[in-house]
Amino acid sequence: MAKKNTSWVNIFKVVDEKFQLLGHYDYNELLENKTDFNDDLVIENYSNKTVTPYIKKSNSNSFGPIKHVEMGYFTPKHNNVLHVEEKEWLDKSTNIFYSALVDRVTIVLEKNEDKIKVSIFNFTKSRVVGYRYFKKESNDIHITFNIKTNNFYITTSTFSNRRRHTFTSKNDFSKIDTRIKSLKFQNNLSVLKGVQLNSSLNKRKINTINVTPLLTALYDELGLGNTTNSFKKNIFVGDQSEILGNIIMEWFVKVRSIKVPNDYKYYLINHYPGIKILKKNNMNLLQSILKENGLNGKFYNRLLNLNPKCNITDLTHLRDYLGDDNIKQIKPNILIKSNNFTDNKWVSYAKTLKLEGELNKHEKKNIINIYNTSLDCDRIKWFINELYDHISMREKLKSYGVVKKIKAKTILDFEQEHIEWASLINQLERNKEVSYIYPSKFLEHIEKPIIVDDTKYFVKVLDNDFEYFNEGQIQHHCVRTYLDRYDSIIISVRKDYPSNTNRMTCEFKMNNIGEPKLVQARMKYNAIPDNEWEIVKKLLRKEFLDYVCKPKSEVMPTINIYDKITNERKILKYSKEYAGFVSGEEIHELIDLPF
Repeated sequence: MAKKNTSWVNIFKVVDEKFQLLGHYDYNELLENKTDFNDDLVIENYSNKTVTPYIKKSNSNSFGPIKHVEMGYFTPKHNNVLHVEEKEWLDKSTNIFYSALVDRVTIVLEKNEDKIKVSIFNFTKSRVVGYRYFKKESNDIHITFNIKTNNFYITTSTFSNRRRHTFTSKNDFSKIDTRIKSLKFQNNLSVLKGVQLNSSLNKRKINTINVTPLLTALYDELGLGNTTNSFKKNIFVGDQSEILGNIIMEWFVKVRSIKVPNDYKYYLINHYPGIKILKKNNMNLLQSILKENGLNGKFYNRLLNLNPKCNITDLTHLRDYLGDDNIKQIKPNILIKSNNFTDNKWVSYAKTLKLEGELNKHEKKNIINIYNTSLDCDRIKWFINELYDHISMREKLKSYGVVKKIKAKTILDFEQEHIEWASLINQLERNKEVSYIYPSKFLEHIEKPIIVDDTKYFVKVLDNDFEYFNEGQIQHHCVRTYLDRYDSIIISVRKDYPSNTNRMTCEFKMNNIGEPKLVQARMKYNAIPDNEWEIVKKLLRKEFLDYVCKPKSEVMPTINIYDKITNERKILKYSKEYAGFVSGEEIHELIDLPF
């Protein structure tokens, strides 16, 4: 028997490499006024210098924060990082007074007897001025097509801090969204760490690597080249990463003989049911997905066929609230607008409440009417989340002995009813007042307006129960319930003017070793921030981290709690030692414990 040939044959390869250097002087000028060594003078003198810190990470048994020790200040010779040739980089990169970085992207298409593989290798080697040794990092991805078993594999491999982590998934279409579509076939011009860059470098255009020959070769190697020109034209739409994702899906559908509608990619990425379930349903993609979600009948089948991005998760929630017969009374063009939740097969159906008393027929009819009379498509698409909150409040009021029914028949009436119920719950539960007193320096730093393209965004740290309640009313989410989460710092960002209802609500937390984290950011109706607000979110996070990482920075508030029933007041303060909020009496008791 002849030996199987498993050696790889190179079909396509391209390498893009960038070299960066930044030289520094081997001296620093002394301060002119040696007697007046004040903070402002120090800041002015060192503002244009590169800071090289020594960083010592706390071990797993330590409760202290990461330790940063300043190693030195170095004055750059140039305002810009220099992009040089390899020879010059090799000559100067080992000089301790240079910051140096090489950034390399390698893209390869290869095959053997059984497999075809696309590999993208991202490699970075860098050293900051003052350090002796280089740091190496890599982030690689491999897409392997097994043409014998008709399976594809996506493998990611990262190397950092001398450790490599590798993960492989089989026929996982969700990775096309999370891994493939985020790929950039380009050298990303990694910036030397610790270097202050001017605007000219920040605006430098990134050179995209042309991988069209690779994608065309992959298309032909996978046997897709014998299809019609219109089919090929449909695949080669979008940027290069999107085209790669299209090729993966088209190949799998073809070799597995899966029956799909004309535009099926959304459903394949978000709801791929698996080969076993497909076989049970005659390899029909939509039938398999619908049966897995308990959506049976021609109504749902027609809805998905005609609407390539129908939110199946929301559709299932609404079916559970109203029932199959009632959901069919909602106009299809309104029904398909729902896109509130992340729509994939891994979303739990916890949003479907187990009601003690189900919605009666009048309430269901009113909900149908709210949908059908809505003229604002952008408004109604978030309605299902509000409906969940509304039903939750209905059940909460019932626990207080207050029976409420959904009487609203339009979206405007519903909004008013929602506010009335929320206000009633607030009155029933408002037996105490809570106020947060944040350090003045923290507020002064974080509440500075954020400016993006001449648009001003005002920042407000919420600090009492009224502000929490008002934010929840405006945003139509449950931030009021975070009032007792003392370790959460809630920040509201408002566009154009401080009281604007066009705003974003953010939650920050400090973990038990003092590290900050942006936990979540939400728009109105719990929507995810779009492109405009995503930029604002990142800038707010940067400002938060900039303050927290300063030495001796105080972030956590003092909390005053007043109980209206008992007329008692309580003051809580954050204790780093106990990683939580405690009162003065509790601290005293902890100190006196007989260990």
